[in-house]
Amino acid sequence: MTIDGLTLYTCVSELRQQMIGAKIDKIHQPARDEIVLLLRTQSQNLRLLISLSAGECRLGLTENPKPNPPSPPTFCMFLRKHITNARIASIEQVGLERIVHIGLAGKDELGIEKNTTLIIELMGKYSNAMLVSPEGRILESAKHVPFGMSSVRQVLPGLGYETPPSDKYNPLTLSESTFREILSQIGEKPMAKFLVQHFQGVSTQTADELCARYLPAPFGALSRGDQSRFIENVLNFFKSVSSGDIQPTIQFDHFGAPQFFSVVPFATQVFDHAKTFASANAMLDAFYAARDTAIALSRKKHQIEAIAAKALAKWVKKLRIQTDAMAGAEKAEKFKLYGDLIMAHIYMLKRGMDKAAVTDYMTGEAVEIPLEKQYTPAANAQRYFKKYNKMKKAAEMNAEYIETTKTEIDFLESVLASIETCENQEELAEVRFELIRAGYIAENPGAKREKPTQEASAPHTFVSSDGLTIRVGKNNRQNDALTLKTAEPDDLWLHTQKIPGSHVIIQSGGKHIPDRTIEEAAALAAYFSKARGSSKVPVDYTLKKNIRKPNGAKPGYVIYETYSTLLAEPDEALVKKLKKEI
Repeated sequence: MTIDGLTLYTCVSELRQQMIGAKIDKIHQPARDEIVLLLRTQSQNLRLLISLSAGECRLGLTENPKPNPPSPPTFCMFLRKHITNARIASIEQVGLERIVHIGLAGKDELGIEKNTTLIIELMGKYSNAMLVSPEGRILESAKHVPFGMSSVRQVLPGLGYETPPSDKYNPLTLSESTFREILSQIGEKPMAKFLVQHFQGVSTQTADELCARYLPAPFGALSRGDQSRFIENVLNFFKSVSSGDIQPTIQFDHFGAPQFFSVVPFATQVFDHAKTFASANAMLDAFYAARDTAIALSRKKHQIEAIAAKALAKWVKKLRIQTDAMAGAEKAEKFKLYGDLIMAHIYMLKRGMDKAAVTDYMTGEAVEIPLEKQYTPAANAQRYFKKYNKMKKAAEMNAEYIETTKTEIDFLESVLASIETCENQEELAEVRFELIRAGYIAENPGAKREKPTQEASAPHTFVSSDGLTIRVGKNNRQNDALTLKTAEPDDLWLHTQKIPGSHVIIQSGGKHIPDRTIEEAAALAAYFSKARGSSKVPVDYTLKKNIRKPNGAKPGYVIYETYSTLLAEPDEALVKKLKKEI
């Protein structure tokens, strides 16, 4: 999610109060599209982040430092040379456009006053930052835009700086009469789309919010008085925000991932829970820090998932080969029969025959047996006995191999299921460690030996409608700890039947467990399994004392014989309802 002009206006207003007079102490460029200015004021040190990322361009203070590359990029070195020790003289936004001018007052090597302007354009994939001379000449830019990239506007050192063309209106400077005149051109266009196209600082979400708040019907269908009220309300909305009447808010989903931010709460953008902040800068810093964490977690998830999925595909292919070999082994009995029949009728056979027409003494049916001419009847019989013994032995070996293969497949499928439920790096590290111990991920010889945390991380905790605690493991290590160490003998254990998923424990406390709680726990077991997208998922349940883990079994693998089964529906709404906040 990118910052819009209205949110940027609020951020710039806050920055103006904090940064005017601040000295640029250090300059870093952690990534090609990120610049960090370390500022020193009389009372505090500040870190100004300028992000030119296409999807997350923004400007604001941050408390989250990022590692720097071994050698600074060219633009970073240029800024260090020209604006280190300069002071922030002004910070201005161009209307409500996503363009900010930071005026810098400094001195050159000879001590002569040298003023420059750092211009930041936050316009998606066209975002850029430029250092411009007092005469308006571009000294250097983060991204060069030659004629070959754009015939409309070039950005190169030595060229004059030109503000990107815009025919949008600034709602902070509009009168009601001018606003009405502009809206007279709306025609059949939806109001939200019209606002985005014609007014600065209005994102699609802001336009939707304005329409939801103040437009009860299509604009053309309103009376003149209602039209005037709409115009007045929209202008007052912008004036209220620009005067500092704000409540910076982030909306989070039920997994805790940030989904939306705004300087005032939007009724059209409501998720599972919201958090307010003292300033727009603090809001943006928290939002993008959480987003960066989520992106990093997602990236690592995909890496580990790819390793497990590749290994799973190999075992599935091996199982298919082994199963085919077992099917072929069913022919072994026929070869034994051929050998027995040849020996039983050897008196009527001789070398040079290519087949033997004999009677099966067990069924009385006629059987035709292929023979090799160059061998005697006895040698032909021995050849069939040899094939029989070979295929029989192969079948016995394949039976053992198939069990091993199925165990590995079950393990990898459970790993893939647990990767989906990982909510942080610690839980993902536990899954990764499982794969290291199982030999699917090689340890880096030069790195410190990886170890999981001292104790398994905490499982999901829920409270049933009857007030009983239900715990759900997030990975195999948690499943083992939950079932084998945490659960009491009379607690109820649940798991999807023959489907990879989490271990679920209902903590009974020695009391009777109501059917409603069992049904809710079964729904949780179905939700936290590979069958999350299915319906009517079979879930086994039994007392924990009936569960045992074979020696040498894979993490998360247990066996049980006494159990009952019910069909459960994975229910996300129930997950949200029963979730206990820690």
